[in-house]
Amino acid sequence: MGSDSRGDPASALLEVLDTEHNKHFTDHYLEVEFDLSSVMFVATANSLNLPHPLRDRMEIIQLSGYTEDEKISIATHHLIPKLKKEHGLYQKEWDITNEALYKLIRLYTRESGVRSMERELAKLMRKAVKEILTDKDKKISVGLTIYKII
Repeated sequence: MGSDSRGDPASALLEVLDTEHNKHFTDHYLEVEFDLSSVMFVATANSLNLPHPLRDRMEIIQLSGYTEDEKISIATHHLIPKLKKEHGLYQKEWDITNEALYKLIRLYTRESGVRSMERELAKLMRKAVKEILTDKDKKISVGLTIYKII
């Protein structure tokens, strides 16, 4: 966790999480005092490289990443519909098989989350949009070869 010209987030969090002082927490930007003593804070981090005093005030809960099946479900129910809308693709213009999704996950996205998968799916859709714009009757189907034009 680093600091820059806008301040040091670790220092701000230390002040907020200090149970002895957060009853009279002052927001210096708004110049307003808040009672934060009854607030439960939830923070997330991609790394545990936090200053020791800050880690002492937190309870660390480790969460495992998504399984491949969970990633497939997230992709089919959330990411793909959202990305199709963002790329202006109709339902029938672009599809991807589950086998291709598994291959995408295993070979192109080595992560516990789904950010890389979303980027890769968007990249495939951009390629599809380019093909569709050159031939309005094309339908794009992504299979085990990852990118196949029908």
